[in-house]
Formats: sequence, structure tokens, C-alpha cells
Amino acid sequence: FEDRHASAVVYADSFAGILYPPGPALADMQGRINAMWKVCNQAFLSREAQVACSAGQLTWQGNFAETMQKYPHVGFASVSSKVDWVQVSFNTFFFPGLTAQVYYRDSTLQYKVYARNDNFRVYFLNGCQHLQLPVPTLHT
Repeated sequence: FEDRHASAVVYADSFAGILYPPGPALADMQGRINAMWKVCNQAFLSREAQVACSAGQLTWQGNFAETMQKYPHVGFASVSSKVDWVQVSFNTFFFPGLTAQVYYRDSTLQYKVYARNDNFRVYFLNGCQHLQLPVPTLHT
């Protein structure tokens, strides 16, 4: 973003960063997934985020929020279904018991944290669709 602040927009399609249950298990699970997906040495992470990631302490929510704060002139938008079936299924694989209602509640709470930044907007859609952009029913 360094030389493109004025025209940059980050579009997060179906990303809330919700893992269930919240608390210490959340950071631990994200740390294991980051290691499994080899996220920690990626160029898109700041040096501080790479260090936190290598220590198993980088959360997706924290990194997303930190990036919004670091680039206040860049627009950030999330488009998500109220009950994203892929997100719920992903979580249920690791932690059985996540319901659609709990997912919607927790994602709403997470989006409220992101919305503390003036450069963030969220758009909730009814339904359970995952990935909105490639679907021909999404109109602008």
C-alpha cells in the first residue's frame, strides 16, 4: 500500500476470522493453522507480525485490525453472509458445537471491533453463501 493509499481498497470476501470457542484456544488454533499454512514468512506481513506469527501469537483478527490502523487512507470492506456455511463447517471441524446463531453473533461482535476504524465497512447478506464476488447474483 505504500505508494497507492489514495486508490487502494481491501475487499475481504467472506472473512470474519471467527474460530470457536473464543479465548486462549482461539490464538492457539490460529497459531497452529498459521504454521500449517506457512503464513509466518510471507511478505504481506509486517516484521512485527512475522515475529508474533513465529511465536504462535498472531491472530487473523489482530493482523487485519492492525493493517486497517496502519493504512487509514485505504478502504477496507467485508462482505459476508449472516451464516456462512463454509466458515461454520470449518469451525465445526475443529470445535464441534458452533451453531449458525453463535457464528452470526460472534462475527457481528468481531465486525464491531473492526468498525472502530473509520476506513472499515461491513455488508451482511441474508443466507449462507460463501464467497460473494464470483456469484452472478451479486449486483452493484
